[in-house]
Amino acid sequence: MEEAYLNLFFQYFMAPVIVALIVIIFQLLFSHIVASRKLKVKEEWLEKKRVFSEALRVLDKSFSSGDIIEPSNEKRHIPLPNEKPSSQEMNEAYRGLLLVVKNPEILRFFIKLMGQGGNLVERARFINLLRKELFGSTFEINVGEVGFFLNTK
Repeated sequence: MEEAYLNLFFQYFMAPVIVALIVIIFQLLFSHIVASRKLKVKEEWLEKKRVFSEALRVLDKSFSSGDIIEPSNEKRHIPLPNEKPSSQEMNEAYRGLLLVVKNPEILRFFIKLMGQGGNLVERARFINLLRKELFGSTFEINVGEVGFFLNTK
């Protein structure tokens, strides 16, 4: 008789308690793993955003230091050119892009824009590629909607 009570006690009380404890332990372990993954993804996104901003800063510095080629392939001289980005700035921006981009077209566009000078259409396409990789944006900005401000000193 006593054995039957122990069996019932274990079956209806102890077994559910043990299962509940196992479930709680796994939830704690997995919630920690999920939280650490979310933090890692957020940190990677913030680093990618920083790198993209720096690449755009260097690119815009290059654009504001010389002639700009209009979409019609006409050169427009900027009357008060700014200082060109140094090779160190360009290499640091490129190195940052090498480490974070998934789309190799971004790297090709950066090299092309830094090496051949300013083309506003390609600059807009470069910005669209960065937006797509950073935000998954399918909305593309056309060249007429991408502003560019020059320092007139």
